Amino acid sequence: MTYKHLTTRELTLIADFWYQGTKAYRAAKLLQRSQETIYRVYRFLNDGKTIDQYLQTYQRHKRRCGRKQTQLPTIEVNYIHAQIKAGWTPDTIIGRHEHPISCSMRTLYRMFARNQYGFSVKQLPMKGKRHPNGYVEHRGKVERQSKVMIVLNIHHKTDEAVNCQLDQWLAKLPRHFVKSITFDNGKEFAGWREIANKYDLHTYFAEVGAPNQRGLNENNNGLLRRDGLSKKLDFRDLPDELVTQLMHCRNNIPRKSLNYRTPLEVFLSHVTEEQLSPFF
Repeated sequence: MTYKHLTTRELTLIADFWYQGTKAYRAAKLLQRSQETIYRVYRFLNDGKTIDQYLQTYQRHKRRCGRKQTQLPTIEVNYIHAQIKAGWTPDTIIGRHEHPISCSMRTLYRMFARNQYGFSVKQLPMKGKRHPNGYVEHRGKVERQSKVMIVLNIHHKTDEAVNCQLDQWLAKLPRHFVKSITFDNGKEFAGWREIANKYDLHTYFAEVGAPNQRGLNENNNGLLRRDGLSKKLDFRDLPDELVTQLMHCRNNIPRKSLNYRTPLEVFLSHVTEEQLSPFF
């Protein structure tokens, strides 16, 4: 049974009953309250104190009731700050179990909501919409095994530049290591046949207006834009070192969909070190 605190009106009525000499059990029945609650106020008044004094004491005790805020050790706070700066979320910090944290995921999110320990929701990615229980996703999905991100820095948005970069990258890999490529519908992929024929690749194109058919690619694009590669940026003079750094950073952030492993860890479990060298 949930307890409801006494209101100011109820305290005033209890004081009136006491002045009138009404028995506590009768007052409790009229107010639909526990007899002990009424007796407690009566005893306070019997000691020569006023109902105003009781109200002040009651409110002071009420402020102290309830669950106290969870406190984290300094070493855990410093760890959380470092991981958030590296791109992790409270979900991955708790789920990864890399360092013990003295609270649950929901509690940690609440700490960010109230700016406790200098945590701020502004440091976190955009929150998705919360769906009701039993919600079924009807949008198209494209599942990938490791979700590792490979980013090639192409300075010109032409089909010649795209084919040149793909050719240089695929030439370093063992034959048939890459099975297929899903392209966008942009003009920069107009030379897809040349790459497909040269490396014996299956090629696919997402339908117009259906970016959900290459959802992982769209999500990775959003992550890179959040990291600084915005659409307004001039890519013609973009340093290769910056692109490589952002790629390494993203591939080392744990994902819930990978059971809190990083994309690189999952990818490494499927390839040899020799096969890996051209990627990074």
